[in-house]
Amino acid sequence: MKINDYIKSAVSKIFNQNEKHKVEAELADHMLIQKTFNEEIGYDEQTAEEMAVEVMGDSSDISDQLASLHNDYYNPTWDIILTVLWISLLGVGYFILKQYIFDDIGTVSINLASIFTAISIFFISSFAAMQKSRIINCFLNTVGGIGTILFTYFVINNISKIAGNIGNLFRIITGSYTATISDAKSIVTIPITLIVAIIVLLTTIISSSYCIKKQNLNNTLSDNHLNNTVSKINLIMTVVFVIIAILCSTRFFVFQNNIKEKYSDDVSLAFDIAKNCETVNDINEYIKNSSADFTEIKNKNQIIGYSYNSQIANIIINFNPDDDKNKKETATERLAKIFANTILKRYPESYEKQNDYSINLSISNLSQYKNGYDSLSLYKIKTTPNQLDDIYNFIALNKDNNTQAEFLKEYLPANLYIIPSNNQYKHDTQFTYTYTIGSGANAYNTDFIVYEYSEKRKNIETLKEKVINYLTENPDADNNQIEQNLGCTLDKKQIDDIVSAIDILLSYAEYDISNEIYEQIHSDERYKQFRIFKFSDDLLFMYTKLEEENIILFDSYTNITFLGISSPNQEEEDGYYQSSGNGMWRKIAHNPYKIHYSKNGIAYDDYENIPYYTKNGIRFRYEFDEEKSLHYLIGLNGEKYEANHGYIDKDGYLCFFTNNELKKNSPSEYYYHDQKGNIYTKALETSWDKDGNILDFEEYNNY
Repeated sequence: MKINDYIKSAVSKIFNQNEKHKVEAELADHMLIQKTFNEEIGYDEQTAEEMAVEVMGDSSDISDQLASLHNDYYNPTWDIILTVLWISLLGVGYFILKQYIFDDIGTVSINLASIFTAISIFFISSFAAMQKSRIINCFLNTVGGIGTILFTYFVINNISKIAGNIGNLFRIITGSYTATISDAKSIVTIPITLIVAIIVLLTTIISSSYCIKKQNLNNTLSDNHLNNTVSKINLIMTVVFVIIAILCSTRFFVFQNNIKEKYSDDVSLAFDIAKNCETVNDINEYIKNSSADFTEIKNKNQIIGYSYNSQIANIIINFNPDDDKNKKETATERLAKIFANTILKRYPESYEKQNDYSINLSISNLSQYKNGYDSLSLYKIKTTPNQLDDIYNFIALNKDNNTQAEFLKEYLPANLYIIPSNNQYKHDTQFTYTYTIGSGANAYNTDFIVYEYSEKRKNIETLKEKVINYLTENPDADNNQIEQNLGCTLDKKQIDDIVSAIDILLSYAEYDISNEIYEQIHSDERYKQFRIFKFSDDLLFMYTKLEEENIILFDSYTNITFLGISSPNQEEEDGYYQSSGNGMWRKIAHNPYKIHYSKNGIAYDDYENIPYYTKNGIRFRYEFDEEKSLHYLIGLNGEKYEANHGYIDKDGYLCFFTNNELKKNSPSEYYYHDQKGNIYTKALETSWDKDGNILDFEEYNNY
């Protein structure tokens, strides 16, 4: 066989023409060298050629081996699919960012992380393209690079709406809260987009030029070195940008914590003002020495308050102005003033001004967060349903106001309103905490109003407890014993006033009163029913007996709110005090505040606050629509049903049925059932014990 015929047969299965010509040249060179050697050792030309061919082996076997080595079976389908996925990922990523992340000053780091992630994908794609060194891979990488540039432009353009410039961008990322929005959007958008475009362009040019040279067998050793170097750089940059993206993502969570800490500091500032300032003069002095940047609120050049904005919270201090002394009084107002002055002689503290200012704190600049209070940035200062339940549970089980006030300070409210006392010895300070749970249109507020008792109120409460304990244990104590053991004094003058009032009432009766009845009213036994003891103007109490019940009524000549308490029988040691609705408190055997429990064993002091849960975990709350006079159960997911359609199954879960879907077992029974015999109870008529067990109807009524 001729050398040329052998070579044609050997390369017949190589499809790439460039590779075929290359192999033909190598085989021809090798076989001609072997032929020349054979001729030099004495063989004629024909024999030398045949021997050179014979040494190479069977041409069909060689052709298979060369085909496996030099044929390029590359199929671009998967590379095209990956590129489509790449572009799709950029599009979906942009949509998600636009839907949930954009326009939120706290999520700038997430936007940056998405850009760095997109660039890292481009770098790993460039590395793969340079390793394969094919034109189509370079083309697909270029397409992905253009997508990366566009993605970067749109994302960074949104960042610029918040950051404005690179300096502000840095301050936002570091959480200094001093960044302001600028109209010069291109200051951020253009340079960062240009940097990404240059990176894409240089990488594309280098990889494409090398692929073209290699495809045409024009690549040199320096080209190979450059390609390898750039490939390694791409791989390194992939790792670097992935790390940067992770750091930026981590920075977002740090920023969330910073927001929570800053808001907590602002809440503490409001508490500190209320604690240290009693009067307007105290406020002025406090702000004068404070490092916080307060702004005066003026009306007709008169300071009527202060405001403070920390980028996270807004604090408004409003002064309570004194009555206008120059205002002309009407005859009715003058008469009321005379009457008030008469009352003031007896109750000197009751009508005095008890606070000089109020404090209102709320989250500020909600427009700079995506979805306002529901934004990702403010997630850690939002109240969760579980936290709200913790608050309900504590308030229900701990009735001391000061204890409640201290407990609520641990939970960040959406709004805080404080009415500080202008005399912390005499008057109470009021706190109104507003907590928001749910999101969007389904969000709702819950208010908790608590007081920090003044020193005078705490002293009076201590005295009241002392009186209750003593008279509970000694219901038959006489006047001397009460005076000696409690340190109080019998007020005979007020007793005479009460008896005189009874005389006046009897004189207006339509029937004659016999001397026997009149004498009975003034008898010592009857007279003893109106025993009034006085500690001071701060506290006095009446100890009387109606039928079988001993009653203690407390009153004060000061601003302290009137409170009546009934003394229980001695055997009811485990009882509690419960309001009877008419200002008096009676000790009865069960919980004073009728504590109710939910399915999960959380205590609530108001039945209307109990949440209900469906099997799929949706939380429902009760609400009464006064306009429609309808009761509803509303879920945090927005579902709304009339309350009479809500039922509780045997496992304690909330279900909804129309009125004709369930039947009552009998008119007198508490339970309902469906066609399968499953038992249900009305949601608003169901109660649980502290272990989460459903109470039956009889037990519920007596609980």
